[in-house]
Amino acid sequence: MSTAKLITSTLVVSIVLFLLNFIWYMFLFPDAMMPEGLGKEPPDYMWLVIGTLILGFLFSYIYPMMAGDGGKVPEGLKYGVLMGLIISLPSALMGYATWEVATLGEWITDAFGALIIFALAGVALAFVSGIPDGIPDRGPGREPDVE
Repeated sequence: MSTAKLITSTLVVSIVLFLLNFIWYMFLFPDAMMPEGLGKEPPDYMWLVIGTLILGFLFSYIYPMMAGDGGKVPEGLKYGVLMGLIISLPSALMGYATWEVATLGEWITDAFGALIIFALAGVALAFVSGIPDGIPDRGPGREPDVE
């Protein structure tokens, strides 16, 4: 993936992640995972944006190394679901084991929401990156496809 595509993908994925998380936590589950007095009011948006940009960059950087030769939607979904599982499910179980802020069901619901968000971000990434669909440079450590 070219530097320009990586930057574009990072920005698009970061925006998708930020907006979908905003919808999930502000409208769908506004009281989930945040007992009274525990959260910052208002959040420190600078660090929220920096963290989201780092996640968007890593999500975009790794994708070309893992994308197969299927269509954009199946490859993006597969990647997004895998990354969502890697990130959210273990975090939910470890959070439940160490924090008394939510029930196990609430932690699992949160992980499921993250899984949906990552799946949608994966599809957006597939379309923005142009992978798959004949992009020969699949990223570091992966040889271009030769026919």
